[in-house]
Amino acid sequence: MKKIFALVLAFIVMFALLCPALVYAEGAATPEPAPLIDLTGIVLSVVRLLFYALLAWLVKAVIPPVRRWLDAKTTAEQRSLMYQVVYELVNAAEQTIGSGRGSDKLAYVRQALREKGFDVDLDMIEAAVKQMNDEAEERMLTALGYIEIDGDPGTDETEPAATAGTEEE
Repeated sequence: MKKIFALVLAFIVMFALLCPALVYAEGAATPEPAPLIDLTGIVLSVVRLLFYALLAWLVKAVIPPVRRWLDAKTTAEQRSLMYQVVYELVNAAEQTIGSGRGSDKLAYVRQALREKGFDVDLDMIEAAVKQMNDEAEERMLTALGYIEIDGDPGTDETEPAATAGTEEE
């Protein structure tokens, strides 16, 4: 079957190449060239679609088994230690570089992790940043009196004693 297909394909190619040569050899008038159609955009769109389909397949089919394999190779204690190191480096980056400049802080954390021999994905770094931001927000709300410290709803220990000056008057 493959031989027949190859022969038919070879015949079609020879016919397509020889027909215009035979027509011009007999002295026939040259036909007007057909208008050219630019298919570049369509071809590029199809190639992009195939690339994105392959990328989606990789994300869905390859990454979860790799993650499960990595989780099986590390213990919960090792992952906890790794997270603590990442959390400390995120705090250090915040203190060293300051607020803003997130890309510089991310580069600082990744470089420090490489120097320590850790290979950590971006998700763990983002989780440490979120935890740090949540803790800072909770400290701020506590300091402003929006969160009760002792749990006693009648007293607010964070407000200054402003009523002492009004009682004297």
